[in-house]
Amino acid sequence: MDASEVQLELIDEMARLFDRAAIRFWLRGGWAIDFHLGRTTREHADIDLVTWLRHRERIRSMLTAQGFSVVAGYPEPQLVLEKRGQEASFLFIAHHEGRVVVPGYERWPFAPEAFPRRVRHSGA
Repeated sequence: MDASEVQLELIDEMARLFDRAAIRFWLRGGWAIDFHLGRTTREHADIDLVTWLRHRERIRSMLTAQGFSVVAGYPEPQLVLEKRGQEASFLFIAHHEGRVVVPGYERWPFAPEAFPRRVRHSGA
């Protein structure tokens, strides 16, 4: 099984866990592009995800209980986990003065439509 297949399985595993826990998340980076296109365009070094900061500890606990390991050396609040030789990197967002931002980077808010509520699936 190649890295892309493993990463897709991990994305599916996390999506199922997060769905049951009512945790909304979004892909970012290369996998976001591939899901948007509906196909895998290339191998990816890792899985990049975005979710709300309030879910950080629940995600860490949930995923480590499923065999993910925390990768040390990343600054708070970023969280990087590894399973089956693949990393999943979480970027956390929060509301600040009516805008969505990465805490610590409030000067660069996301566009209001950056995190849609509609769930999308892909055959990637």
